[in-house]
Amino acid sequence: SAEALAALAPVAVAYEPAADADQCAFDATESGDGYTRAAAQGLANVLRQDAACADLIEARERETRTPFTHVVRSRPDALWYLPAAPACAWPARGWRFHDWAFLFSR
Repeated sequence: SAEALAALAPVAVAYEPAADADQCAFDATESGDGYTRAAAQGLANVLRQDAACADLIEARERETRTPFTHVVRSRPDALWYLPAAPACAWPARGWRFHDWAFLFSR
């Protein structure tokens, strides 16, 4: 929402159209471990979005001539009940909590 963007004050925002199911031509059928076409498409979507985010991060680093030391990736549907600790309080090598939030060192 516009309010969320205003509160976060991002330096870059990128929107992309919803992917058409036919754009992801996976031949993944149901198997014993529950792997389905939907799961393959979901993984491809996450990887594509992560790559686009990395491009925005690198563009900002070039623009400001300042590299980031860490990058936080959080699921868009994750709810943070408290403010995140400052970066200096997080492990230098990185951190993850399930698939909800990640801290990557650069």
